[in-house]
Amino acid sequence: MYTGRRDYIIMVLMIDTGLRVSEMTSLIRGDFDLHYRQINIRAEISKSKRARIVPISRTTANLLQDLFDYIDVTEDEPEEFVFLTQYAERYLFSHLVF
Repeated sequence: MYTGRRDYIIMVLMIDTGLRVSEMTSLIRGDFDLHYRQINIRAEISKSKRARIVPISRTTANLLQDLFDYIDVTEDEPEEFVFLTQYAERYLFSHLVF
């Protein structure tokens, strides 16, 4: 059940933002500001090595909040990776197959 939800949110996030797969799989909880509906892409994970702010839709923000609630990641844990494998490990770029 988790993997289907995670994969759906990954697809919605990619369509909504145009993020690169490597950027998306490197996102941590602290990169998301769901109140202002934006994602902070840190310079160290960006292909261009420049930080940027990416807006997200209300629908995407709600889906992300549902995912955070499901995996029990709060704002108090800003260093936790958002996209995890079914074994609760970091979801790496090499795991994604399209």
